Amino acid sequence: MSFHDEQRGSVQPAGLDGSPGGELEQLRARVAELEAQLRSVHLDRMHLLAALAADPGLNPRLKTDPTGLPGTKTVLYLTDPDAGPGEGQISFPSADSDLTLVEHVPWATEGDPHAAWDGTGRNFVLARLRNLAQHRADAARAMGD
Repeated sequence: MSFHDEQRGSVQPAGLDGSPGGELEQLRARVAELEAQLRSVHLDRMHLLAALAADPGLNPRLKTDPTGLPGTKTVLYLTDPDAGPGEGQISFPSADSDLTLVEHVPWATEGDPHAAWDGTGRNFVLARLRNLAQHRADAARAMGD
């Protein structure tokens, strides 16, 4: 290592020294604020999913996903009974800290067909959730006729 390399390693960019009010401190505060907002959105979503999971007709199940991200290794599965075969599964990874919201949901047993991930990604899951809402709205209207 040369003298200049050592000097470059000891120089901090202006405003990024972590001092109060410095740019780095402002960035850290902004990241913390955004993380809190994201956490709030995830918690709101989980409350809604917990309400849906209270419906036994949706065959709610919880299952551990060993490949999941740390802190989100539990998946909540719901199945739209009005969807065609292989088209009704709705699955959402759930934060460990949110599992108290779904403690009413049974854990899947080995081989449970209602908790076998079908490989669909987020866009398919959201489309299926919209379809579930539509099926429920159609059924409610039909009962009112």
